[in-house]
Amino acid sequence: MNAKITLLSATLMVLSAAGLQAAPAAAAAEPNWLDKIKKPAPWITWGGDLRFRNEYFDNGLTLNPYARLHEQDYFRFRGRLWTAITPVKDLSLNVRLTSEPRYWVKDAGYGAIRGRHGVDWQEGIIDNLYLKWANMFEQPLTLAVGRQDLRFGNGWLVMDGTPNDGSRTFFLDAARLTWDIKDHQTTVDMAYIEMSAWTDEWLPTLNNHHKTLTDQDERGAILYIANKSVKELNVDVYFMYKKDHDIATAFGNTGELYTPGLRLSGTLGEHWAYSAEGALQWGKRTEPRLGGNENNVMAYGFNSRFSYLFKDKLSNVLSLDYEYLSGDNPGTARIESFDVLWARWPRWSELYIYDYAAEWRIAQLGNLHRFGPGWTLKPIKGMDFLLNYNLLYADRPAPALSAAPVFTRNGHFRGHYLQAVVKYQFNKYLSGHLWGEVVFPGNFYTYQQPHTWLRGELMLTF
Repeated sequence: MNAKITLLSATLMVLSAAGLQAAPAAAAAEPNWLDKIKKPAPWITWGGDLRFRNEYFDNGLTLNPYARLHEQDYFRFRGRLWTAITPVKDLSLNVRLTSEPRYWVKDAGYGAIRGRHGVDWQEGIIDNLYLKWANMFEQPLTLAVGRQDLRFGNGWLVMDGTPNDGSRTFFLDAARLTWDIKDHQTTVDMAYIEMSAWTDEWLPTLNNHHKTLTDQDERGAILYIANKSVKELNVDVYFMYKKDHDIATAFGNTGELYTPGLRLSGTLGEHWAYSAEGALQWGKRTEPRLGGNENNVMAYGFNSRFSYLFKDKLSNVLSLDYEYLSGDNPGTARIESFDVLWARWPRWSELYIYDYAAEWRIAQLGNLHRFGPGWTLKPIKGMDFLLNYNLLYADRPAPALSAAPVFTRNGHFRGHYLQAVVKYQFNKYLSGHLWGEVVFPGNFYTYQQPHTWLRGELMLTF
């Protein structure tokens, strides 16, 4: 572990030095031949990227330092190619192809080669294929239909429709209509989602493994209205409907959820910024971890950030976060656990999404109080440094049907969480980061050994 940290640190330092030396020359005489190649005709553009990652984590998946697969170490190689074809004005066809093979240095804790190490070739997948029509009927309307990436607000409830493949893809199969009311600085979004759990349900895959993208088929509808006419008070109001059906994995749910919510954000004076979002959730849900019976749902969620922007030479920002996701009360017939809908992604932690695997399912954050400070700055041009600390508490003890040996059943303190990130933009085409996290578990968990995470990344975009 120490050798890996030293190697990743040395790699980033060497590349940073190279980037600092090379950047001025590149900026002085940057070639434009690549831009010309990427747009061979007025009606077509294309591009791509390559992402190289090495990820190491310990105890974050098993929550047990004595389990055989508690330590994970692997490389990820994601390549993407995309194009936009515009046969006529305002009408475009957008396509993106993605693949991410892995190499497991240690025996894999999950995936197709679980329990073994070596190459996992994965699938090649069409992760974007949608038709976009802007200025419909010469009105401020934009329609996008097909496989596309969707995000609303800060991604608290809508961001990743494919949580089972990690960050390889984020798409949802959906139709989205946006009405841009410029005179009132307001947008109205309406979206319909029809998401299959399987990679090959709607579109073919290369090297088909018939894998799951999520744990059940999902259908949904979203109405999202955002007003930015007052910089001190941006207002987003929304209503979301989600139906889970046709379970595809052992972690699948069924049921229907209705989620209205309100998000407020803005700036207060020159140095202060804030955001606060709350949502109510009701409906019916069946969860294997809660006995497999269909129960009524009544749940709540809230997340917020309050920041002070120094606006100095280093762009220092101090912030304070608080988030609440209600947990299930075993003493009632209802389900009180809040569902984050299409947002099972590492919104604030890469490590802690794995801690939820034994409790619910990977990245299914819930039953949580999270609060603590954060600090960001830009120590040199092109570099960002982030440092965050959170106290983590459970709203309720772990459900009785969760993996019993790793939970105490009578504790609420999840633990102390620390995160440190260094990002660097070497030039227009190359970026990288070092990302470290650690959780010091509290009495919510049986074993008190730290959970650790370390990642090094290089991203080439062309």
